[in-house]
Amino acid sequence: MEAKILFPIVIALVIIFSLSISYFVLLPRKVDISAEIAKLNPDEATVQALNYAECKTLEKGEKVWIVKDCKGDYYFKFFIGEGGYVLGYCTNWSTPREAILKLRAFVGDCVDLNSEDEDLSFPEMREYGLAQYSVCGRKFLFQGECITGTVV
Repeated sequence: MEAKILFPIVIALVIIFSLSISYFVLLPRKVDISAEIAKLNPDEATVQALNYAECKTLEKGEKVWIVKDCKGDYYFKFFIGEGGYVLGYCTNWSTPREAILKLRAFVGDCVDLNSEDEDLSFPEMREYGLAQYSVCGRKFLFQGECITGTVV
């Protein structure tokens, strides 16, 4: 009689133990973003931007790392190459001017709000997913949703 009572209890304990082990094994581990980015030997501007943004998630791909879940309507992409990385300041936008205004904390503000925006891209750039725009009196280089540089 005691065996009939103990058997279900033992089975229940084994199931609970198995479920708890699988939960901890499959639980996503929080990545220390600062430590991972430090492996790229970032410049001071990159460190300041990430500290300002207070991002929570890092997705590492082979050639692109995405830092997201930031405090604002933006995220970052590290385009990884042999010589280091290019940092992209990214946001969802429908016009280049909207991107500049959303990302001005990182790329600077407009010089001339009345200037006409212009697409300066040439076909070879587009083949590589790049675009160049003159916006607010300044020239910016885009890769997808990201601003990757300014053109002087």
